[in-house]
Amino acid sequence: MVSIWTNVLRNCGVHRTCRKQYNILKDIKNKVHNIYPKIRNSESGIWNLESGIWNLESGIWNLESGIWNLESGIWNLESGIWNLICGI
Repeated sequence: MVSIWTNVLRNCGVHRTCRKQYNILKDIKNKVHNIYPKIRNSESGIWNLESGIWNLESGIWNLESGIWNLESGIWNLESGIWNLICGI
C-alpha cells in the first residue's frame, strides 16, 4: 500500500525540489530495507558462533571424559594383571 505522502511526492513532478526530496526519501527507505537482512544474517552468525563454541566445549568435555575412561581402563588392566599374578 502506497502512502499519501508518497503519492503527493510522485505527482509533484513539476517541482524539482519535491522530486529530489522524493528520490532522497526513496533512497533512504531502500537503504533501511537493505539493512534488515544484514541484521538478521548477523544475528544468525552470532547464534552459529555461540553454537560452535558450545559444541567445542562439549567436545573438550567428551575428550576429557574419554581420557578419564582410558586411564580407568589402564588401572583396571593393571589391577587385573596384579590379581592374576597374585593368584598364581
